[in-house]
Amino acid sequence: MEPLSYSRNPYNLVADTTRVRRIKIAWDVCQKNDFYQVSWGDDKDDMTQIDDPTARSWTYTGARDLVKYTFKVRGCNARPTQDAAQEPDCTPWTELLVTTPDW
Repeated sequence: MEPLSYSRNPYNLVADTTRVRRIKIAWDVCQKNDFYQVSWGDDKDDMTQIDDPTARSWTYTGARDLVKYTFKVRGCNARPTQDAAQEPDCTPWTELLVTTPDW
């Protein structure tokens, strides 16, 4: 198995819920990705794409009190072809469960 420093997978996923109604997800990366994708959900799923290879965090601003959210982050590289239908080359999702406080 490769050491983490050679992996494109985001790791050390952490959540900060100190600001009311905000959940800041942060992660560490070691190898360059073209961009990151963040997926989150409570009862519904949503997807946010971050087109920044150096991104280390993403903040969800609509959090509700005492709700369990699931956040997933993955690093992606665009395919070399210009075919818009081509899916990016992404790492597996790294998942984090967060239950918000009673703000």
